[in-house]
Amino acid sequence: MRFVTLVLACLTGAASADVIIVPDDHATIQAAIDASQDGDEIYINEGTYMEWAINPDGKKISITGALGDEGERMVTIDGDQKGSVIICENNETPATRFSNLIITNGSGTEYNGYLAGGGLFNTNYSAAV
Repeated sequence: MRFVTLVLACLTGAASADVIIVPDDHATIQAAIDASQDGDEIYINEGTYMEWAINPDGKKISITGALGDEGERMVTIDGDQKGSVIICENNETPATRFSNLIITNGSGTEYNGYLAGGGLFNTNYSAAV
């Protein structure tokens, strides 16, 4: 009987993770992140997204861009020279993952008197990219 209880507990835990689709469920990547919880996956449909300062805020989530028929990346996040495109500064873990994304046009975040991390600015973290 213990085995059955353990299996049911594992199935219940796995079912709580959601897939959030940008822009279908939320118009922006950051809005999808804000709505997510640990274990969720954010899937970004093909397109160019004008966003910067995207911050997973320490959540253990996966942010994945769409791939084309031949495995090419189909999602571009354009920072419009307004700062770092992605910022990880809240003790993200290897469970915070970004994949299949083209990051472009970031200008960086001021850090110790310098601009750093135009595409990805990271401090106090170990997220997997």
